[in-house]
Amino acid sequence: MRTVKWVAVAAFGMTLLPLGVPVAVADGGDPAVVHACLQKNSGSVRIVGPAEACRNSEVAMHWGLVGPAGPAGSPGAPGPAGPPGPATDISPLTVFVDCGAGQTVTAALAQAANRRAVTIVISGVCTESVTIARDDVTLIGASPVDGLQAPASGASPVAVVGGQRVNLRQVTLQGGQFGLSLRLGAVVMATDVRITGAQTGIYISEGSVRLLRSTIEDSVGTNVSVSVGGHVLLLSSVVRNAGFHGLDVNGGSTELDDTTVEQNGAAGVIALTGGRVVVRNSTILGNPEAGISLHGASVRVDGGQIANNRFGIAGWGGTVELVGTTIENNEMSGVQVSGGSRINIQGRTIIRGNRDFGIRLGDTSVVGSDNSEEAQITGNGTGVFCDPAPAVAQITNGYPAFSLDTSNVFGNTGQQIVCPGFVP
Repeated sequence: MRTVKWVAVAAFGMTLLPLGVPVAVADGGDPAVVHACLQKNSGSVRIVGPAEACRNSEVAMHWGLVGPAGPAGSPGAPGPAGPPGPATDISPLTVFVDCGAGQTVTAALAQAANRRAVTIVISGVCTESVTIARDDVTLIGASPVDGLQAPASGASPVAVVGGQRVNLRQVTLQGGQFGLSLRLGAVVMATDVRITGAQTGIYISEGSVRLLRSTIEDSVGTNVSVSVGGHVLLLSSVVRNAGFHGLDVNGGSTELDDTTVEQNGAAGVIALTGGRVVVRNSTILGNPEAGISLHGASVRVDGGQIANNRFGIAGWGGTVELVGTTIENNEMSGVQVSGGSRINIQGRTIIRGNRDFGIRLGDTSVVGSDNSEEAQITGNGTGVFCDPAPAVAQITNGYPAFSLDTSNVFGNTGQQIVCPGFVP
């Protein structure tokens, strides 16, 4: 037992019982309060247990263990600053992916989620579908045969969704619904890339891809499909052996520069309503339909060769500009258009050796030239042929220097120019 001198404890809820009243247990033995016995004569206080009785010479008393809350104190001074946290590493990252060891490009992208840019070097062929939905990603094959293969016919080896500055270098993409697809404004640069065996080799919707020294081949359907908002530029590349069209430009735009489009199952290039095709110094040959087919689209061919197709150029309701181009040895016509199409011949354009017609015009279609002294339409079945009435197709003077006559339409095996109003 501990004995202390009596102190004032009223603030803690102390209660004093009347003198002379014997109490066996202070406060009914409640353990939540302090129990004590006050000596009547000396005033000393003795702390007791909740079940202990006071003596006859003592008075029982008790007070709460916790007093009422006091007023809030004033704020203390600020403590010292803590040490700085670890810095976030946003530097570029290079990750090496060994497909043979079960590593994946998808895991490498996740590893670089917080990095400003990532370069992924692929060894072997990873069977996976990779979606790139961020900027500044580069995929590089350790060798030209390394890359990605679609895990299923409905998947794509690479799909770029909105990513900017995405680079593909020396990689092979095999199989899948799309070998490479671009959506939501994606921008891709591909160099020394091979895309093979997909349903559609490249599909572009609201995006842009630039391919250099690349090959798109052996697609089940079309090798390259460009829809509204899409753009493709092919430089020193090859588009060949598709089951259907080489390139299908449906409302988007396509540029071919020093590129070969050959041996596809239908047209080499088909451009539909609103589509725009520019061909520079390229070769389009050996396609069983037209080298270039247009329907309500516009085509400019500047240099190069269109040869050994069924038609060199065939169209309905579009415009064709030929600038220093050679169209030769096609099975039927070099150029055959209808639907109010317009053909403009510029520079040293040569249309020769086509079996049926050099140029054939239907309905209200027209052909004109701005410098026919350099143009040659020769060695065809018929040079220039306009369908008879009720068609009103014609040679038209659309330029100040216009002159398309037998000085440049000559040497054809049949007639040279057969058009209303033309006098040889």
